[in-house]
Amino acid sequence: MEKTSCVPGKRSVFMVFAALLTMFVICMAIWTVRVSLPVIDVFSETGVWDLRDFDFTKRVARFSGAVEYIPDALLSPQAFEERAGEATPVDTFGSGSRAGTSRMRLLVPDGFSYAISESIPLGSSRVFVNGNWMEDIGAPDEGADHPSGGDAFFYYTATPVNAEIEIVQQITNYVHRKIESHAGYVIGTPAMMRAFFSRNLVTAGMCMGIIILLMLVHLSLWLFFDGQRINIYCLLLCVFMLLYSAIVGGNVLISMFPWIPWRALFTIEYVCSPAIVLLLLKTSDSVYPGVVPKPFFTAVAALSAAFMLSHLLFDTLFISRLMTGYFVLIVVTISYVFVRMLLLSGKTDFAQKIFLAGSAIFAYSGIRDILFYMNIFIPPYSKYANDPVVVIALPFIIYVQMLAMLFNNAHIMNESREQEQNLRVEKVALERTNTLRKDLMAKVAHELRTPLAVMSGYAELISHEMAKSGMDEQAQEDIGVISSEAMRLSHMLDEALKITVSHKETPRNGAIAMDGVLEQIVRLYRPILAHKGTSIDLRVPGNLPAVCGNEGEMTQIMYNLLSNASKHTEDGHILVSAERVSAAGSPGESPAAQASCAGGFVGEDDGGVADERIEVRVSDTGTGIRPEILPHVFTQGAYEGGGYGLGLVVCKEIVTSHGGDIRIESEPGKGTTVRFTLPVPEEGAENA
Repeated sequence: MEKTSCVPGKRSVFMVFAALLTMFVICMAIWTVRVSLPVIDVFSETGVWDLRDFDFTKRVARFSGAVEYIPDALLSPQAFEERAGEATPVDTFGSGSRAGTSRMRLLVPDGFSYAISESIPLGSSRVFVNGNWMEDIGAPDEGADHPSGGDAFFYYTATPVNAEIEIVQQITNYVHRKIESHAGYVIGTPAMMRAFFSRNLVTAGMCMGIIILLMLVHLSLWLFFDGQRINIYCLLLCVFMLLYSAIVGGNVLISMFPWIPWRALFTIEYVCSPAIVLLLLKTSDSVYPGVVPKPFFTAVAALSAAFMLSHLLFDTLFISRLMTGYFVLIVVTISYVFVRMLLLSGKTDFAQKIFLAGSAIFAYSGIRDILFYMNIFIPPYSKYANDPVVVIALPFIIYVQMLAMLFNNAHIMNESREQEQNLRVEKVALERTNTLRKDLMAKVAHELRTPLAVMSGYAELISHEMAKSGMDEQAQEDIGVISSEAMRLSHMLDEALKITVSHKETPRNGAIAMDGVLEQIVRLYRPILAHKGTSIDLRVPGNLPAVCGNEGEMTQIMYNLLSNASKHTEDGHILVSAERVSAAGSPGESPAAQASCAGGFVGEDDGGVADERIEVRVSDTGTGIRPEILPHVFTQGAYEGGGYGLGLVVCKEIVTSHGGDIRIESEPGKGTTVRFTLPVPEEGAENA
């Protein structure tokens, strides 16, 4: 992000804080809905959970702790009962056994049906409820040397037998850290369980929807401000955050696509984490230039790449344990960058302060979730232990980034407008200065030309008289020098006059075909006018004669006239036409108007009067011109509000310099017609 001095007004500050507060309230509302259903953690040290006094009509229970466990054996419920004496209460979290069977007994009130559910990514599992086989997840096998399993979001219903529900699990080939504990399931009535998981899916879907909307905004910003890398960083950040939220924020991806292999989901989750960290570092460095030193970023990127590549070399159990070390790296990285941003906070602009506030909230939520996975708990506490706060914070940090970027881009655009306005003012001043310079040069040249001509003429006369009277040759030569130098200075003034670019002295290029000029300018304006709903037609006879003049100046006339017509015509019609008329039928023409191209100029002193002329009309159905303004439209600066000032002045100057005349007719609310005439060259004059 380009570093600019960003000093917002009070209204801008209020709008930004209102937007931030609104988004914060939305995120907190999603979190409140997510944790609103009471989920009570019930702990047991014996593998038996007594829930007979638990109120299942208003809440659900998550049972955790020790289970009855027989290692290195895969047993059916009947076989487990026969070997119950070998079972010991064990918290299987951290167990080194590659295979084992566990039993959990739930003492619950009779008279209810219950639902048991959880998402279990693991190696392989076979589940029995009340002695009945429910399903196989993967392929349980005592002798398997490699993980072979799947990811199941299971949901079983059970009716207690003698006020007891028995769950027996055969588990082999652990591949994920959190399933090293056999307990951790959630139980409740079917209605409460549906409400529980509906809240998870709905809130996760809301977060993902917000991220998708913000992703589209960042995509638009990237397309519009293609010179800013932060836009592509934020766009990629949205993509990875969307994938991460779909996996950990309620198992949305599993619910939508149950056929996706668990290993793919595992890889996506564990690749998204370092990708998000790296992209956050890049966006932070874009907003706070230099806040992430290049050596530090290189080191974090190398470690993140190594963690990503570990998925190709190690099993997921090792990777999930390696994730603990990467969590430490993330905490250190977040803390380091945030402290550096705080140290720069006294020198930051408003957009950077916005980003700093959002980063603080996101950093805290990320550290909170990381500490949770390391069994260190800080607020906000959830009634369900697996609720990640960072999933709720993701839309907020993306929104804050977007807000900071929009505010900064708006500031840059305002600065650009101010610079453009200043350039316009400077341009007007320079044009005025240039006009004054040209006028001064023309006046000085005109005033000096006559005395120089007199000096040169008298010098030649004196030299001639001296030669007749027989005076010495040296004196004649001296007088001749005076004459030649006066002529040379007069020639220099003539060259200087060309710099003034006065239309009356502009060389003409000879005969030009006006029909070609008109066709070209109409073709140019037709698509421009079509965007305003205005049509344009051209009516030119096939035998239209040529005129004597400069094609560039003819194009300039038509451009000015069509520009005015376009400004004042919406959803209307413009007609451009030309025809041959007689000089007598064209009142107002200058009697000295000339039609000769000889000598390359058209002026009032060339002699001869044109008998025929070409009349060009530009008519529109626009707003028209007020009667009090109409007599002054050819006066420079007389009327600028509607755009009729300088353009018509230039048109009149060009037409007059070509020996023609220009008139305008208008009626408010009905439209305007501008017509000008140009003399047709005399026969033979076109090539003179």
